Amino acid sequence: RNEPCNIPHVAYIVAAVKGAPLKEVCEAAWKNTLDLFGMDKT
Repeated sequence: RNEPCNIPHVAYIVAAVKGAPLKEVCEAAWKNTLDLFGMDKT
């Protein structure tokens, strides 16, 4: 079941699989969220 509480776990797995820093994955996810909902980054 997908719930918001799983986001940190998913981010950790994505970072591990892609070999990317966790911070980079989290920043990309946040940017995608803002873009999806048409929200300003400021």
